[in-house]
Amino acid sequence: MSERKTIYRIGDVSQEAYLVKDSAVTISTPYLEEQTINLPNLLVGTVELFLEIEGNIPPRIFNLTAEQDADISLVTFDTVLELAEKHEFGYSTNRFLAHLIDATNHQLQIKRSHMPREWATFEERSRTFVKIIEMIHQLWVNTGVSEYERFALNKRKSTLYLMGEIFDREQIFANVSVASKDAEKYLHRYAKDEVICKKNDIADCMYILLQGSIGVVSGGNYVNSIKTQGEAFGEISLFLKGKRTAGLVAEQESTLYVIRKDDIKTFHNSHPYMFIQIARTLAKRLEKNLRNLNLLYAQHDTPQRNATLKKKIEAAGEDLVLLYEDFKKFKRLTSNPQLTKTLQKIAELPVLASLLNSKKR
Repeated sequence: MSERKTIYRIGDVSQEAYLVKDSAVTISTPYLEEQTINLPNLLVGTVELFLEIEGNIPPRIFNLTAEQDADISLVTFDTVLELAEKHEFGYSTNRFLAHLIDATNHQLQIKRSHMPREWATFEERSRTFVKIIEMIHQLWVNTGVSEYERFALNKRKSTLYLMGEIFDREQIFANVSVASKDAEKYLHRYAKDEVICKKNDIADCMYILLQGSIGVVSGGNYVNSIKTQGEAFGEISLFLKGKRTAGLVAEQESTLYVIRKDDIKTFHNSHPYMFIQIARTLAKRLEKNLRNLNLLYAQHDTPQRNATLKKKIEAAGEDLVLLYEDFKKFKRLTSNPQLTKTLQKIAELPVLASLLNSKKR
């Protein structure tokens, strides 16, 4: 293999982007098979910018190389957002992100299939811990009782919560600002319980929710719900060929924008921020996938692994029960009906319910 030019390495400070013209770039991490992508006029080094939180841009999350004779220009981060608004650069940036998400999804699926069967139990308990914390946070939003939020914030610092965030399989949805111009061209209305698409259908369009609620269905079960106006879903289908990984059903009368691949350029003309808004979401999904891969590959296949995993599962179960019992103490301090209702919903979560029943026996 010919020698390659290093653009940046994992951990380098993220301080600029690069425009690579008519040359392949290769992405790698310790646990991701090398991915080579060749797109004309590709903006790279933008992922970390799209992950920025309150002015803080994280260090590089993967290694990036190019061919030795590649034509590479430095692009300041201030200029990136202007370029990404343009169709050519915005589209190629999202194709780049979509390709990496598809590759990491595939590798996660393979790695999970080789993990011990018990690993699924640990993931499930971790995700349930996160779900309980988010239910408590929502209770604070609904009631304004600051003690609930302080309790949730403190528990978010725990290792089990951090693990559960990585394992959480709820989709991160983009939010795309919608304009009224040419609205009728894209508008589709669906009756309650109407099927929008099925799993394994050819994916050739993106949806944006304008009104109503959409259920995400996989394996015959509702696994998510899309309720926020402006939430976009199915957007990867604009940039890659593939099939739907889940079905969509209208949970109530709903109105969507349906943007097909052939309509991207026209839709982008009236929604210039579209590619930036989608890229921010895809960057979050990619970063989460890479963290998940790192965590899975850190579970070394040794004779001690199963014993260690058993201890982790037991500890996660104990932490879940303790979380519930600690939060239940608030009931002694107040007769808030919303608290009672939330406690009941928490206790009915299948993973926790099973643990509580075992404890009684």
